[in-house]
Amino acid sequence: MPNDKIDEWKIPPLLIENKTVMTAAELKAWTQLGKNSVSDFIRQHDLKDISGNARNRKYSTLAIFRAVLKIVPGSPEEFHLLLKPLQRASWVSRTTGESVSALGKKARDAESSFPASVQLLRRRKGPDFPRDRRWIPAEIEALVEGRPPPFSQDATVQSSPVRAESAPITEFCG
Repeated sequence: MPNDKIDEWKIPPLLIENKTVMTAAELKAWTQLGKNSVSDFIRQHDLKDISGNARNRKYSTLAIFRAVLKIVPGSPEEFHLLLKPLQRASWVSRTTGESVSALGKKARDAESSFPASVQLLRRRKGPDFPRDRRWIPAEIEALVEGRPPPFSQDATVQSSPVRAESAPITEFCG
C-alpha cells in the first residue's frame, strides 16, 4: 500500500502550552470535534478537570490517552506521536488509497490487518455515527510506510492495566 505522497499527508504534533494537560480548546483541536461535541466527549470519557477553574478547564494528557485511545505511551517518542491530532476517514483515505466506504467496512469488521479506529462519541440510541470515528495518524503512517505499528503491545491499557494506572504524568512530558 505504499504511497509516494506520504510526506504530503504527514501530520505534525499538536502544539500545546503544557504537555501534561490539555485545555478544552486543545482537546477540540486534537479530536477534531465540533465545539458543541467537546462537552459530550469529556462527559462520555469521564475526563476530570484538574484545574479547578470553571472558565479554563484542563485535563490530564495521559488520562486522555488512556481513556480515549486505550494507550499509555511507553517512551517520549510515543508520547510525541500521540499528540498528533486524530484524523478523519477522508485523510486516511487520501493517505492509504482506500475508499472511505472501505475504511468504514474495515472499522465495523475490526479487520486485524488495518489499524483500529477510535469512536469518539457514543450515541444513546441507534448506531454510532461514522463522522465521530478517528484514526491515530502515527499508525496509518507506519502502515503506509511498511513499518511495524509505533505503539508497543505493553502500551495498551488492556494488556498492561497496572502500568496505565501508575505511569507518572510527568514521565514523558519534560
